[in-house]
Amino acid sequence: MPLPENSFILTHTVKNVAELTKDYGPIETHFDIPWKLKAEQNNDNLALFLLCSFENCSNMWSVSAAFNFKLKSKAGEEIEEGDEDPSKYTRDLTSWGYCEVIKWPRLVEEFVVDNQLTFECHVTIKDIVGISRKRKMDWEAPEERMTDLVMVVGKEKTKFHVHRVVLATFSPVFKAMFANPQYRESSDKECFSKIHVSDKNVEQVLVVADRYDVNAMTKKCEKHLMKKSKLRMEKKLKLAESYQLVNLHDHCLMSLKTAKQIADVCKNIADMGELTSKALLQKMADIARNPSPPIKLAQCVKQ
Repeated sequence: MPLPENSFILTHTVKNVAELTKDYGPIETHFDIPWKLKAEQNNDNLALFLLCSFENCSNMWSVSAAFNFKLKSKAGEEIEEGDEDPSKYTRDLTSWGYCEVIKWPRLVEEFVVDNQLTFECHVTIKDIVGISRKRKMDWEAPEERMTDLVMVVGKEKTKFHVHRVVLATFSPVFKAMFANPQYRESSDKECFSKIHVSDKNVEQVLVVADRYDVNAMTKKCEKHLMKKSKLRMEKKLKLAESYQLVNLHDHCLMSLKTAKQIADVCKNIADMGELTSKALLQKMADIARNPSPPIKLAQCVKQ
């Protein structure tokens, strides 16, 4: 039976069960998110965990996933441990699982073959926030009506020279609009060129990209803000939260190394979004405790 579009299966084999303390499976990427499995002996039980290995210190991303583990015995009996309710993975909660999947003596007697144990984890993604997905494109069937055009944005009548087929490919909103028989455009002919993102127009471009769900344009703005922009840190953080630019958010937070740097940014904390304010205060507290604190990754156990 084929898997639903939002599901996948991870499989791992523990090679030396007799000496198992902790054993990690390889990282596999599904839905542009890295995942791995962990097995460990927990007193007299087998414990299994599903880990999200997305490394980003921003607190704006999250993944909600429902999962269940499956083991098959030597006699063909199958046991499962799981829950239909999703677990929420965040910056601070990257591991969810079960500490008492099966008693160790029964595991060794009925499920271990040649000192090895194979198990599966069936995962269903319920929601992804703040992690951009790569869009699948069909280059073999372009829309014939999609030709070049100019977008005029805002009260300033800022003009963006774009290509209709690109907008339609990367934005379902644009594709539906262009396919509408009632859609009309100006008959004026203009020269076309690529959009150049700068500090002067980056916010306007983000408005357009957000309004019309053009992910590639959003990524271009985010790259500019991370690599070339001279805008103040406070402005970058505000844009990051307003437009869910998780990589930019991570970049800004990671660049704040000292209490003074954070204090300077926090002078305008009243203008910051809730998530950014919490992240800045947490970073200040971490630095106060330890000049170079590691990000604490909590492990949650489902009951």
